[in-house]
Amino acid sequence: MILDPTAVIMTLNGKDYPLTIKSYNRTEMTVSLPTNLPIGTFDNLQIKFQFKDWTDVVKTQLSPSTITES
Repeated sequence: MILDPTAVIMTLNGKDYPLTIKSYNRTEMTVSLPTNLPIGTFDNLQIKFQFKDWTDVVKTQLSPSTITES
């Protein structure tokens, strides 16, 4: 359940990239990636979800993740 998200932050190689929350409902969230997000393959990609009255949720992708241009 998604309630009152305030921020989504992707961390690559120790640098934070704020993602823009475009829309959300109770089960889905749509975000856009920043233009300065590097492309390539990254280990330990981390995404932090922050909420108004809830503890942050941090997800880490341990296997390599690839970011490409669309």
